[in-house]
Amino acid sequence: MDAVGEVDTSASVAIASLSLALYDFGASYSSILTILVKFEYVWRKPLHSGSLLFLWVRYYGLFALLFRAVSVLSNRKVTGSSSTASTTTLRLLETSDVLGFVLIFSVQVVLQIRMHVMYDRSPTLALLSGSIFVIEIVVMMVLWSRQPVGSNTYPLYYVPMVLFEIWIGTLAFVKFIWRVRRSRRTGTGGDEDGGMVGVFFRDSAIHYALTIVGIIAFNVIGALSGKSLANSGLLEACFLLAGTRLILHLRAAYYRQQQREREDSAIELGREWVVRRHRDARTITRLGGTEVEAFWGAE
Repeated sequence: MDAVGEVDTSASVAIASLSLALYDFGASYSSILTILVKFEYVWRKPLHSGSLLFLWVRYYGLFALLFRAVSVLSNRKVTGSSSTASTTTLRLLETSDVLGFVLIFSVQVVLQIRMHVMYDRSPTLALLSGSIFVIEIVVMMVLWSRQPVGSNTYPLYYVPMVLFEIWIGTLAFVKFIWRVRRSRRTGTGGDEDGGMVGVFFRDSAIHYALTIVGIIAFNVIGALSGKSLANSGLLEACFLLAGTRLILHLRAAYYRQQQREREDSAIELGREWVVRRHRDARTITRLGGTEVEAFWGAE
């Protein structure tokens, strides 16, 4: 494939990646249910780390994909006119790569937070995963800096990312096995955690399904075009789609669990108040299901 054809492939993939992200963005706002979920668990809540992380991944991811599309189209214009790519165009391509890395790293931070919660906030696991994450970033950037932008060599700098995804996926799988065994042993059916861990598992499965799709597209399109530039956009788009769902569903499950706990506490406090009030009047009232049995004392 000639240079113009390679750049055309890169431009097509970049536009397709941006279109996929914009379609998901538009579809989420065309769904009343999704709008209500975002309004309830993102916009109406205080801007803590969770909501800020959602907004960052969502809108920064769109910006990164838009920037990649612009940079690739700029390179296509230069190459299509049989001119040597300018320094400015190469800088745009390099910057688009870095922006894509930041998007991937941001989603991986979300994955680590989820693993931290799933493993009962283990400081040892947090330190281990954090150390592996830092090593991934360093190795990835070193490998990327040694490979010219748009070269025909295989982009080995994505290998550390794949290894880190395998690490996080292994942690989730091990936790899933533990949960299944505990459910069988206790006969609880796995619902004793209020559904939080179930949300973790479901969204983790979605994330890895999209990641696998992105990696397959990464290799197939890369093999056809011979350019690492051609396929990284789809991988980043998959991370964007999965990452926003990871955060939104986690926040929804967290606040719903808080609501259930508040309701349970209110019911318990109500029972204590009724018992205390009637005890003072030498009356004991017991609430059992839909029945109310009262034992009246002496008048």
